[in-house]
Amino acid sequence: MNTPATLAEIQNTINKLETPSNPQKEIQEGYNDIIQTLTKEMNIRIPSKTTHANKRHQRNNKVKPYWNSDLKLIWDKACEAKKRWLKEYSHVLKRQLRADFCDKRRTFDKYHRKIKRKYNNDKRIEFEQTLDNNHVDFWKTIGRIGIGNDRKQTIPMESTRL
Repeated sequence: MNTPATLAEIQNTINKLETPSNPQKEIQEGYNDIIQTLTKEMNIRIPSKTTHANKRHQRNNKVKPYWNSDLKLIWDKACEAKKRWLKEYSHVLKRQLRADFCDKRRTFDKYHRKIKRKYNNDKRIEFEQTLDNNHVDFWKTIGRIGIGNDRKQTIPMESTRL
């Protein structure tokens, strides 16, 4: 909201509202102008995240903590190759596209297994270091694994301040 163009738009809207000829219409137009200016500024300044209507994209990130952007890129390439293969009608080209899809799927599978092994190995090392340092912390760390950490048995602080 510090840009001169935005401040000029807001000042222009305020000037229109100070001298209305048709008060109801001018107020509505002024409100619409302010909303449009604020929306434009928020879109510029605040980073946003794109969401997908297909829940599959979100599932990969929540279920697999080792899922990263490289894995997503390889997955997207494999999906695109599969779509091209399934849409093609020419038998000669279809064989080539199927071979391309199989190659990209194999690449994804190899990279997925590699990332999963690395993640599990890092977790194992972290557990061993926790065990060496402090047995109590080790068992607390073990207790945080699984669905138990999704359940919260605590009372929110807002409700206790009443």
